[in-house]
Amino acid sequence: MAAARILIVEDEAIVALALKRKIEAWGYVATSVEREGAAAIRSFDHDAPDLALLDIFLADAVDGIDVAKHIRRRGGTPYAFLTASVDPATQARALAERPLAIIQKPFSDKALKSLIVGVLDPRG
Repeated sequence: MAAARILIVEDEAIVALALKRKIEAWGYVATSVEREGAAAIRSFDHDAPDLALLDIFLADAVDGIDVAKHIRRRGGTPYAFLTASVDPATQARALAERPLAIIQKPFSDKALKSLIVGVLDPRG
């Protein structure tokens, strides 16, 4: 069975690299790592990942919530937000897109892996 594929959308290079390394160490494939929302949308459409991990605040005018809206319109692919801070208005916008979770940075490996395994391999 092919390894599940995960899109990483994170504008901080160190965080993005750490996520990629963890995901690959856990046996998944990082389809791409994008720091801009517009590039994330293109990568999502091209790569058809099984899961997307989205930072909310990105390096361009298209934020992670906009990326989530695009993913929802395409249907079926789960996604979660990984973010350092969420003000009430941003949190309301994010929750309106019905993510799997909003995980606050810094997050533990255990929390991230539990989310990924729960979505991509619910049997553990």
